[in-house]
Amino acid sequence: MVDIVLLRLVVRSGWPQRVMELLIRIFALEQFLMQEGGRIGDAFRNWMNAQLEPILVDEGMYTESVFLSRENGEISLFWYMEAEDIGAVYEAFEASDHSLTNGRIAGWFFDDPEKILTTEVESDYRLLLHAWNPDRP
Repeated sequence: MVDIVLLRLVVRSGWPQRVMELLIRIFALEQFLMQEGGRIGDAFRNWMNAQLEPILVDEGMYTESVFLSRENGEISLFWYMEAEDIGAVYEAFEASDHSLTNGRIAGWFFDDPEKILTTEVESDYRLLLHAWNPDRP
């Protein structure tokens, strides 16, 4: 069985929220101008994937996706994780020396950073269905 976790992390008010607002504006403007998703957004996503791929392999994570939500003046990230054993992922996360997995970043940006930093992670939402193509890339 595969462990599936979906977390909602609220971005702190103040400068973290302003940083996220700036990123949202950059990507929205770029998508409007380019009409195809944009080169900056594609370059950013490709760069992030290249940085994160070795971390995912070390942690034993199958899939990790982050979605952005802006509602009623609040910015949230929805963090989706899929792994054979989410507990093992978090043990590897804590032992990691990768700079991108540094917990200080979460502590600066989120109202409740412990959601993403604890080894006792539980999904904020109940899983209704998880289906996958066995031949997926």
